[in-house]
Amino acid sequence: RQRDILSLELELAARGLDRDGALHKQPIGGHKHNDGDWHKKALENADLIIADVRFHDMLSDAGAQSLEAWPKPFSDLKSKLDSFKTKSVVLFATGDPLFYGAGASVKRYFPEQEIIIWPALSGIQLACANRGWQLPDCEVISIHGRAVETVISFIYPFAKWLVIPKNAGSLHEVASCLCNKGCAEAEISALSALGRQGESQLVTKTATQWQQASLEDMSDFYMMAVDLAPCGRVIPHNASGVLPDEAFISDGKLTKQEARASALSKLKPHPHAVSWDLGTGCGSIAIEWARTHLKAKAYGIDSREDRLERARANAMALGTPDVTFHKADILSIMPDLPEPDAIFIGGGLTSEAISSSLSYFPAGRRLVCH
Repeated sequence: RQRDILSLELELAARGLDRDGALHKQPIGGHKHNDGDWHKKALENADLIIADVRFHDMLSDAGAQSLEAWPKPFSDLKSKLDSFKTKSVVLFATGDPLFYGAGASVKRYFPEQEIIIWPALSGIQLACANRGWQLPDCEVISIHGRAVETVISFIYPFAKWLVIPKNAGSLHEVASCLCNKGCAEAEISALSALGRQGESQLVTKTATQWQQASLEDMSDFYMMAVDLAPCGRVIPHNASGVLPDEAFISDGKLTKQEARASALSKLKPHPHAVSWDLGTGCGSIAIEWARTHLKAKAYGIDSREDRLERARANAMALGTPDVTFHKADILSIMPDLPEPDAIFIGGGLTSEAISSSLSYFPAGRRLVCH
């Protein structure tokens, strides 16, 4: 049996299945094989296959020594794979393993040369085909393992969302978020059995109707298509632009809208950039930073718990639940924070805070003080 002989001596195949469980034969990465039946041989020679239980009947005769379900919690996967060093492992994930799938997590654990990927059509692509939407026109949002409030940042006129849910209950959660933000007329379709005979689209309902609907017969495996066009242009807290002051709960200590706009223009947020908001107060700068790009990371620091409680509530209400807040002295916590691309000092502005901040990043990074 061939396998990569590297630090882990592990051959890991992340497989894409379509919705009928059909295997897609073209591998990406790892060994290149001319044998069109190599994917079958990989199954026959596998020491371990990991797949959702709904595929176990199909895989029971594959010839693998062991067939298991995905571990729960998912974070246990690394320890499971570590126990199979020098072995051949096949992972089954629906659709494209690298598009909001398990493949991205696996690639963080192991060298690329040890992984072979077979993608299939993703549920996102199949949902677009079902709705007649162009993928570049859609916002792809995953709330699987993420707070449902993430969707709030994508509220804007005529938006189209493709939402990867956690389970059937996600329908109620997304509908409630939309209703709470004045988008009760948004149309939500739950798309199941995509790409299969019997592909179904449940009757499209408004957010208000889904909020009250029974989910008794709803599967946990579906895609959610959300169309905000029926809501028109009158939607609060547009996803772009600086928020109005009244969007924030505060005790009066708030960087005002015009000042926030000026600060952000100098902080220059971008995807994957890290910011520190020192003396965060109600969290306005950290939240605005996180709203600019879903992948931007923000850390808000304050010494008062009452202000941090407001900041956390603001972050959830404004669609940035991943902003991290710490109760600490701003000077003492600096060594424990990720290296910043930009620092904003609002409360607690002192010469010592400025000099300490400058010591944590090289020239070319941004420091803004109010």
